Amino acid sequence: MTTDTLQAERALLGAALLAPYDVAELSEVVTAADFEAHHHRWIWEAITTAGPSADFVTVSDQLATTGHLEEAGGAAYLTRLLTSAPTSANGAAYAEIVALASRRRSLRARALALANAADDECDPDALAAAAAHDLAEIGAGRAAGEIATAAQAVSAWYDSFGEYVKTGKMPGLTTGYSIIDRRTLGLKRKELTILAARPSMGKTSLAAQMSVRQARAGLRVGVFTLEVTKESWVEAAVLSELGINKTTASTDDLDAVTHKCDEVYRLPIAFYERGFSSMGQIEQAARGMERHLGGLDVVIGDHLGYIDHLKGERSSSLPYLIGLTTKRLAKLAKDMDAAVLWLCQLSRASAKEKAEPQLTDLRDSGEIEQDARQVWFLHRPGYYADPEPPADKSQEARLLVRKNHEGPTGLIKLAFVKSMRRFAEIDVVLR
Repeated sequence: MTTDTLQAERALLGAALLAPYDVAELSEVVTAADFEAHHHRWIWEAITTAGPSADFVTVSDQLATTGHLEEAGGAAYLTRLLTSAPTSANGAAYAEIVALASRRRSLRARALALANAADDECDPDALAAAAAHDLAEIGAGRAAGEIATAAQAVSAWYDSFGEYVKTGKMPGLTTGYSIIDRRTLGLKRKELTILAARPSMGKTSLAAQMSVRQARAGLRVGVFTLEVTKESWVEAAVLSELGINKTTASTDDLDAVTHKCDEVYRLPIAFYERGFSSMGQIEQAARGMERHLGGLDVVIGDHLGYIDHLKGERSSSLPYLIGLTTKRLAKLAKDMDAAVLWLCQLSRASAKEKAEPQLTDLRDSGEIEQDARQVWFLHRPGYYADPEPPADKSQEARLLVRKNHEGPTGLIKLAFVKSMRRFAEIDVVLR
């Protein structure tokens, strides 16, 4: 092993320990097998297993669990990695060096194997063909596994389309509201949907109720409560379904709440509560949710404003950075074969207007519209009424489908009771 490769491996491990929220992104470049030093492979596996919570303690514990702590150099070596890492900001550069060194070793190994196989008894044509295949795999790198033939693409689409035509089954995943499903054809796997609203429209409550309804339908749901707590999310879902106003709740309501909590307790929902997170943290946490739930069908995030868009790109403009974030959310949907529904708060400047929100109201970046396959807006006309409708009475809420690449756009009407933060279905009105 060269000194440069060894230093790069140490620097990468140190950077990952200093900034574990970047590990998900770094894992797309390197795997444990790319490290030449075996003890570095064990440390990398421990770091990726620990995920966003990776630090000296969790990685030491993981190495001890697998029986590799002493072989990996012990606590003293982990301390050395932490203190010797130049900076966590260059993790991507270190990962590229490690990945390139790994590919060079693969090339040398294949070349040596070819030389040994090229004896007087070999079939030169067959050996040359095998060697060309091996070298092409190394040259293509990890992208080779992402290439599909036209036959595979057509087959996948035809199966989905045929089932839709024959059975009428919605091609997307349920939102939990049949009235929304009928208009939008549901949330689509591998796609990003944006649910945007001005402040106080109830977008968090609607998303919370969707998550419980989806889980009840058998979908595995990962929820990123970046703005609120997981307890607030559950409260919005439980009390709204029961029609209970928290401010007037009494002991008479506890039996119903207990029964509903027992039901929600068993649902396949996982939460990530850390506020103001980078996309690296979110991607790593999504993988953790996938492992915990045995798969992931839907990812819901609240909200776009609580993602650290500046991570590693501090010289760029905010609209550009938000665009990078939405592209990574769209990529997350594809990589995990899940539907991603991410909430977005509209600019407060537009909140002064009573008009229904438009695509141009999306805060800071038109790329949000570009990267999302569906864009929905939540609007309550009653919020601007003087006086506002009584909190315990039903008022109209409008889900405005402004973009839908596979279906019509328009208005979906819901009923909303403010005191219960409850959204219920009423007949759809088209226009």
